Amino acid sequence: MPWYLITEKDIPAVVTKNINWLYPAQRIEENAELELQQIEFYAHHFAKSPNKAILAICKELDAAYDLPLGESLYEVRQLLAKRYFTFDIFKPTTKLKARDLQAADVGLIREVYLVSNQ
Repeated sequence: MPWYLITEKDIPAVVTKNINWLYPAQRIEENAELELQQIEFYAHHFAKSPNKAILAICKELDAAYDLPLGESLYEVRQLLAKRYFTFDIFKPTTKLKARDLQAADVGLIREVYLVSNQ
């Protein structure tokens, strides 16, 4: 089996920055049912404004739902970290548009959730 030694010099800076931004959010435990609701909620809003920046959509949602500034982005960050939404890791998270995110299959996630609770 061939093997390779990869260092931070071999990984593009944008990828390292994205991983460093996502990694802490991955460890935060949430309620699985709440996460499913969040996926559907954000997928709906992203589909309504595919050309808008994620940051702009999150700011609008914070204002519309009277949330603390940054709350929506925090939730989206968690969903990205847990791979409920995926994106091209070579694109800076600060420049992501709604069309850049692909939602996971919520039906499949619900099935896994239900099976794991039995």
